[in-house]
Amino acid sequence: MYLGTCPLGYKRENKKMIIDETTKDLVIRIFNMYLEGKSYQTIANILNAEKIPTLTNKQWKDATVSKIINNKIYVGDFEQYRNKQEKETVVYMNVVEPIISRAMYEDVQNQKEKKGANSDVSQSLVCLSALCSLVLISAQGICKSLENRV
Repeated sequence: MYLGTCPLGYKRENKKMIIDETTKDLVIRIFNMYLEGKSYQTIANILNAEKIPTLTNKQWKDATVSKIINNKIYVGDFEQYRNKQEKETVVYMNVVEPIISRAMYEDVQNQKEKKGANSDVSQSLVCLSALCSLVLISAQGICKSLENRV
């Protein structure tokens, strides 16, 4: 038995969580788009542009996509206490029919780790580039100031 709101791709029937055939393909598509290299935000933008509603009929956000990508329910496993810092997460394996394979889930998690490492590097490069621009602008300002004095 699954308590709470069913995640995208599932529905409740007779107190059991089963695959919702009308939304399961969207879940698979989200995982595939991530494997293609799209970011959470890019995926959200695509779904918003296509006017695909979320479960709550709100706009897609990167956090919404992230919750799907990181939810083990899509491989059939339920994580209890996943977001509770004071309790250790308990994983119940194979509690529902999976929408994606474990291999696909692992591929996504591996790509997520690679993207995380790469995004740290690219973030550092962006900061370094901005710093260099500031130094250049300051240097140009000093030069002009000195020229005006001569």
